[in-house]
Amino acid sequence: VDPTASAGAKLLGLAPLVISGINYRDWPVPFVYCNSYACRKRNEDATNYCTYKTLALAPMDANNAGEVLRMQRFKAYVEERYPVVTNWTATAGGGGGLPFEYDFIQIFESNDELTEYVTSENYGEWDEDGKYLPKVAIGV
Repeated sequence: VDPTASAGAKLLGLAPLVISGINYRDWPVPFVYCNSYACRKRNEDATNYCTYKTLALAPMDANNAGEVLRMQRFKAYVEERYPVVTNWTATAGGGGGLPFEYDFIQIFESNDELTEYVTSENYGEWDEDGKYLPKVAIGV
């Protein structure tokens, strides 16, 4: 139950449910969004109410070898520094990281390709080939 709800709302059962450990009013994590309004009962597993966004990398100029190399180095840095978000199956036997069903870091050939992706009809949904097109939290 929302700890900021009034005593009357709590008493009458009108206070919204919240997900433990997530302050929905101040959640600074752009890659994870959990919808506590989808919860229907106390102590419910809220995993199905969470969506995970990606980090998109794209060079401004795909023909510039220096930009492409810098993008690849940044990807390698993130993968090494934060294995919990980039390698779900290798962290704690598959249970220690974020449950991405796709690559956390999405690589695009160019900035134009990234723009096409985020403006596509199936953005954030499943495409006709059964592939999920996750939303982008941050594009670099």
